[in-house]
Amino acid sequence: MQDWGGNPAYTEFGIISETICHNPPGEGSRKLYYYTNTDLFTCYTGCAERNFDVFQLLMKVAYIQWHKEYDLNDAVRYIAIRFGLAGIADFEETDSLLDWQTFDSYDRI
Repeated sequence: MQDWGGNPAYTEFGIISETICHNPPGEGSRKLYYYTNTDLFTCYTGCAERNFDVFQLLMKVAYIQWHKEYDLNDAVRYIAIRFGLAGIADFEETDSLLDWQTFDSYDRI
């Protein structure tokens, strides 16, 4: 959230951030909450889907801030690389795996 300009603040229940889910950085109110007990974000303004996970947040951020349409595969890859969980540096080889075709058929996991 810090990387995306949300200016997060830690609380006893999780994190409060600016609403980078539907606003550019610096333009939203501090009504995007992350709850550690559910590992979900809740937007208390403007979002059609009120609850979502980190991958869905990244897809929203990519569209608003970078003008790119990320799908679930893109979001998983981005998060994996960002946090050093990728295991391999070149994802081009994995695009042909049947697993990615399965993930493409899901809007939300």
